[in-house]
This record gives sequence, C-alpha cells and structure tokens, in this order.
Amino acid sequence: FYRDYTGLGDSALGSDYVAAIHPDDVDRMAAESQAAREAGREFSVEYRIRRADGVYRWQSMNAAPTRDE
Repeated sequence: FYRDYTGLGDSALGSDYVAAIHPDDVDRMAAESQAAREAGREFSVEYRIRRADGVYRWQSMNAAPTRDE
C-alpha cells in the first residue's frame, strides 16, 4: 500500500520511506519513534505524507516496538 500510495516503488521498503514524509514532520516523527523504542512503549503520531500525485495528506500511525532476546 505505501509504495503505491506514495509512488516510491521498492525504494519505500528501505530508508527511502521518509522521502514521502513532509519535511516539517520528519524530525518530530524520528524523535517520537526513538523515544518510544528506548522506553519500550507504543506510540501514536500524526504526520503529512505525499501521495503519488504530489499532494500531502495527514496520516495517523500507531506502532509498538518489538525486541528480540
């Protein structure tokens, strides 16, 4: 879905996924994600993502970090 929505293709599977995130939201998303990973807690964040047609739309993401032994 992400690849089709953003038009990034297979590059969206690696670190290029941030290419579709609005530049004003990248640092905040990274900080919230990092803090959640370090604390081992779930987090929720809203950010703008660029569709394949170039229009930014708001998206809500919920995630939970997982850890191996």
